[in-house]
Amino acid sequence: MHQRRRFWQQAGPEPLIHKLFNEHVPEVATGELQVVAAARDKQSLLAALRSTTSEDPAFVDLGSSGLCRIGMELQLTTIWLILWTEDVASLIVNAIGQIGGALAESQVRLDDSMFKAWVELDRSAFFELSEKQQARTRLASQLVGMEIQLVPSGS
Repeated sequence: MHQRRRFWQQAGPEPLIHKLFNEHVPEVATGELQVVAAARDKQSLLAALRSTTSEDPAFVDLGSSGLCRIGMELQLTTIWLILWTEDVASLIVNAIGQIGGALAESQVRLDDSMFKAWVELDRSAFFELSEKQQARTRLASQLVGMEIQLVPSGS
């Protein structure tokens, strides 16, 4: 897979996010997982995790009491956890999640100089985007430091 150079300034998650994950998610407290980046709005949090073991961060139970406590302390309704990768297109695919089926890196066009990305979606999926999917895309933009635009295929 082609590795693009990392062009955003990675400052890491805000201290409060790091503190809460360290307190409430055992895998972070033990060092098995690291919170590499995070973005949030009034209702949602999107956090990118890197495994320090061979395990995939997907083993963190999204319904765990630790994540529920983080949500309550930050007054959030949704927390998404994704796998961190240095490949920008892959990170965008991970951050946006599934919209109208699985996304692939081939659906992502990047303009490094303008800090923009376009993700091409099936036309029916594009026109049926939910508010939650749009919110997750906004958080993904913050997380990767690029303006991400969802566009219908063929545009």
